[in-house]
Amino acid sequence: MLTSFEIKNFRTFKHLTIPKLGRVNLIVGKNNTGKTTLLEALQLWGSLWPMDTIQRLLDERDEVIPWNDRRHRFGLDSLFHNRSVGSDGPIDLTGHATSDKPETVKVHKHTGDKESSDEEPEPRLHVTSRGGRTTSMKSHASMHPGVDSQTLMAERADVPLRLLGRKTDGEQEEVGRWWDALSLTDYEQRVTDAVGLVAPVTGITFVVDPRPRRQRFAKVRIRQFEDTVPLSSLGDGAVRVFHIATAIAYAAFRSRKGRDDLAESKTHHKESAGIGPDTPLPLVLIDEFETGVHHTLHADLWRTVFRTAKQLDVQVFATTHSWDCLRAFQQAAAEHESEGLVLRLEREGDENRVVLIDEQDMAVVARDQLEVR
Repeated sequence: MLTSFEIKNFRTFKHLTIPKLGRVNLIVGKNNTGKTTLLEALQLWGSLWPMDTIQRLLDERDEVIPWNDRRHRFGLDSLFHNRSVGSDGPIDLTGHATSDKPETVKVHKHTGDKESSDEEPEPRLHVTSRGGRTTSMKSHASMHPGVDSQTLMAERADVPLRLLGRKTDGEQEEVGRWWDALSLTDYEQRVTDAVGLVAPVTGITFVVDPRPRRQRFAKVRIRQFEDTVPLSSLGDGAVRVFHIATAIAYAAFRSRKGRDDLAESKTHHKESAGIGPDTPLPLVLIDEFETGVHHTLHADLWRTVFRTAKQLDVQVFATTHSWDCLRAFQQAAAEHESEGLVLRLEREGDENRVVLIDEQDMAVVARDQLEVR
């Protein structure tokens, strides 16, 4: 579990140090203080495939620009502080895990060679992962018209760390792949029980959409009804709870599988890419936690998150703009001592800082209705 995190030169953050983290962390703050950017930094740091993650981050923020008639290219400058590459140095993301040495992801950019005498040198990124492996990409990254990074990355067997709440078509598809992995395991019932907060669901499956687009979607069985119904027919709240619960269960599943793979590798004395420092981390990242969920369900959902995260040894980071969500978080955190932490991001000019609010402080906030968002 991450105990602290440091960001240098990433997007809005010139330098941000978070000296303490909890098992369940709620990120609050005014607009443009970097709440979603903090989740992106954690996503990049924790990813097994940081170069893929960079493509995803740029694509989801529409930071893709025309290059020529054949290709588009990513706006690599937007990753760096003040969109100024080199002036403040490379991007450094450093996490300290319990009883472990710090691990750093580093991103720097340089101008590559010209591909022809008529073209400007093309920018290139070099990324060093937590495991010390360095990869690079050109800014066009094979982005042909009509092909986005979601499609390109779907060809990978596994891209485990997603930021929930991006409101993209790819989220439903990826959650479906997570559910496939959890099907017929002990994790499946945990997810079904969580969705039961919203409706009396007794079973969940994914089916192929009969319409031409051929995307899969979730269907559920409701107690006392014979026919299955689409999960989406139960409302946005049911879909949101399903995605959150599946993400937590899958994070635990992937982390356990990674440890098992590492143990097997050591047993057979084999080298294997993606284990050791690159073993999948049990991190769950959720943007705007409250989206689609009625405020009367916030406390029960947070209790489920706290309980499941502790049982499965998963760490959760979420953002919110909702006072109801923050108050419900405080109620759940009070029942799980030393597990919850509120991170309030503040910005003054070019300086960012974080204020940590623990269980005792949260009780004062809730009692006196103090504005911490």
